[in-house]
Amino acid sequence: MERYRYKARTMDGRKRKGTAEAGNEKLLLKKLKEEGLFCFWYVRESRKDPLPSSGKIKRKELSFFCHQMSAMVQAQVPITKAIRICGQTSENNVRGLLNRLNDQIERGYTLSEAMGRLEHTFPELMVRVVEAGEKSGRLGQLLEKMGKRFERESRLEQKVRNVMTYPAILLAVTVACSLFLFAAVIPQFAVLLSGSSLPVTTRVMLKISHFLTEYPLLFCLSWGVALAGIWGIFQIPAVRLQASRIQMTLPVVGKLIRISNGARFACSFSILYGSGVGALESMETAGRMMNHVYARKRMKDFAEAVRSGSPLSEVFSGESLFPPAFAAMVAAGEESGQLAGILERAGEFYEGEEEGALEQLLALLEPAMILLMGLIVGTVVLSVLIPLYSLYSQML
Repeated sequence: MERYRYKARTMDGRKRKGTAEAGNEKLLLKKLKEEGLFCFWYVRESRKDPLPSSGKIKRKELSFFCHQMSAMVQAQVPITKAIRICGQTSENNVRGLLNRLNDQIERGYTLSEAMGRLEHTFPELMVRVVEAGEKSGRLGQLLEKMGKRFERESRLEQKVRNVMTYPAILLAVTVACSLFLFAAVIPQFAVLLSGSSLPVTTRVMLKISHFLTEYPLLFCLSWGVALAGIWGIFQIPAVRLQASRIQMTLPVVGKLIRISNGARFACSFSILYGSGVGALESMETAGRMMNHVYARKRMKDFAEAVRSGSPLSEVFSGESLFPPAFAAMVAAGEESGQLAGILERAGEFYEGEEEGALEQLLALLEPAMILLMGLIVGTVVLSVLIPLYSLYSQML
């Protein structure tokens, strides 16, 4: 059976559009005629063959797109014209994606279906919210909500980059200093230290220095293979799951992860549930939006519990995946019938807490990286100076 999108007229001349399944075009027309519909346009749908994406739109660009579309949809500008206007004010890569989106809409797909067909271009959350907005007639208002959501995410991503810039610079300086010591400083003392009884650390440093200076390409290749091997190990699903679970137990990082989980789930769930999507469906979609591997796995378990009839507050009760007060907020929302509103405010609160936790992490990372830098460089220097001092003492 093939799936078709169609446009037709009823006996009294009113327009109808929708989807239907039929073996071929003739059977589709016959089926619609039996329903009293006279089809004047149809196209075969290929949901199982999504279009390959040529890029991903950044959060900042998505925010701008949602705000523009919201204003034009509420002004009753046609969707295709609104997308063309957005494309004219966007960068080249985004303009191309919006042109592809417009092509799909002109072929008869709705905005949400066209977004879904452009695989990995638009977040699943946005596709589902747009679909709910099309059904409820609140597309403009929901696009405005999504614009604010992406704006907050973009601001948080920028803050994370700012937080990690200084530690990354310190790490790069540490590596550069270590390579300089091994390549230029230690070889100068290798002749003096040869033949004497050396500590284990000194012998290790001399061998590393010899390996680096004599076989630089092999040295770089061995490090590249080691790093690639470690990266490959952490790509194994079971290892990634266990590593993400361990992250939850770390003192500062675990708190940040729990706050981030609470903020992302609360915001995503409140937007979906508030736009008319069912609680279970909202929960499953919000779970897939989680960045943390262990959180995504647990959300699947929670969804199964809800499907079995358990209330959300009971599922989240005693769970360490979210901040301690999260389950109480969910329970209050269920009892008052204002679950979407309470979780929306909770998400905004946790986003503010997340920024504070990031600043706390930065306050710890800076001295930790300085200590690491001093430890590495100090170990290398002392491994050379201590044997030299002993040698000098023996000569006196």
